[in-house]
Amino acid sequence: MNWLVLGGSLVAVLATAGLVAWLGLGRGAVIAEEQAARLAEQLLHDFTSRDVFVDRQGRSALVRGDDGSFALLRIQGAHPVARRLNSPIAMQKTPEGVVVSTGERRFGKTLIANDELLALL
Repeated sequence: MNWLVLGGSLVAVLATAGLVAWLGLGRGAVIAEEQAARLAEQLLHDFTSRDVFVDRQGRSALVRGDDGSFALLRIQGAHPVARRLNSPIAMQKTPEGVVVSTGERRFGKTLIANDELLALL
C-alpha cells in the first residue's frame, strides 16, 4: 500500500468536507409558513391556496386550496416536492403529529407536527 496515496486521499476528503461546510451545502432546507402557499401554487397547476399548516421543523406542510383539494409539500433532499390530494385525504393522528398518506409508494407518508392541524381532526 502506498502511504502517500492514502494520505493524499484523506486530505482530499477532508478538504471537500470543509468546502461543503463552508458553502453551507448539506444543511436541510425548510418550508416557511409564508412560502408554503406560494410553493404549492408554483408546483401544482391551477392550485390556489387558502389555508396553510406547516410542520414545526419546516420539513413538510399541508395547504388547503380554494377548490377543496390539498397540496402536500415536503422537503426531499434539498428541494420541495408537492402532491395534490383530493378530499377526503388519508390522515392519521399520532403522538408526534398528523401522518398524511398520498397513496403513492414512492412519495410515502408525511408527518406534519402542527397543533392547528391536530385541532381540525
